[in-house]
Amino acid sequence: MPTACRLSQTLDVMDESLAHFQAVCRSAFAFLETYAFREVAPSNHGRNPYVVEFSNSAIALRVVGEGWGTVAWVEYTSPEGKTVARAVLEADWRPALAALKGDA
Repeated sequence: MPTACRLSQTLDVMDESLAHFQAVCRSAFAFLETYAFREVAPSNHGRNPYVVEFSNSAIALRVVGEGWGTVAWVEYTSPEGKTVARAVLEADWRPALAALKGDA
């Protein structure tokens, strides 16, 4: 199989997985509308297209995917684009305790 054909097939799969990733993120975080969040263009995340960002202008929640969107994590960012530690927003969150309870 020619290299150009394999590349084209790979890009087609990537486009489908990106669309799926974005749809899942939008659905999972739709509740944020209750808190005045709306989807915004992802800021400051390099060349990774697997990023969906929601903001209410005071803080942003960024969902970042890896492995063609098969794995993801959430980051909180300030309006300046700096990552905000989860402990600042959820002061009573303790990872060790959460793991014991199954909430981590």
